[in-house]
Amino acid sequence: MKTLSPILKLLLVLLLTSCAVDYKVIPDVSCNASTGIRINSEDSIKFRFFNDVLASSGNKHLIRWAKRHNYQAIGLEVTNLSGKFRKGFQLKYYADEKRIVPVNNIWFAKKARQKMSGAPFIAIPFIILEEAIFSHDDYPKDANGFEFYPEYNSSITCSVVESDKKRRQRANAKLLADLKELDLSYRVLSAGKPVYGIVIFENNTTPEGLTIRIQ
Repeated sequence: MKTLSPILKLLLVLLLTSCAVDYKVIPDVSCNASTGIRINSEDSIKFRFFNDVLASSGNKHLIRWAKRHNYQAIGLEVTNLSGKFRKGFQLKYYADEKRIVPVNNIWFAKKARQKMSGAPFIAIPFIILEEAIFSHDDYPKDANGFEFYPEYNSSITCSVVESDKKRRQRANAKLLADLKELDLSYRVLSAGKPVYGIVIFENNTTPEGLTIRIQ
């Protein structure tokens, strides 16, 4: 029985494995350049912002998606100085004295996920080629002389397409888990202990003009 040549197999693998992209965990937000520590004495909080944390992650798909849709992921370190019990959802963000509301991290992760790649479309001509290469003369016959078709293991083509799908699903799951972990909304702000997370804003909001209040 004939099979795809090694050259065709190599070409197929190279084409398909370039479709899905592995997700790289976002590094510690404090590794990025910051705006410097600021203190809101009225609300007893200390904080500083970090520049676009997606750039340092090296996730090209995520970076391109955020840029194309005008989102900025900004790192944040916040310390509760009040001695009172507080949670992250009490943090309110302002840019030039105007209240701005960050988008939900989980919503962002779902929107920015890797959707169906081009792998199935790239694979179509290879699947057709594989089917054409297998000659009917190669199929065995039963006792009555009728051909029967052994279970066809859709070969390397469908295997690589399935691998691409699983790789994309793993990357999306990791992105969701990462941004959920870095969501400050329900994190406890313990007294005197810095808490790190990511807040995501629309319209190219920059860290320099941001401030925080407690409500």
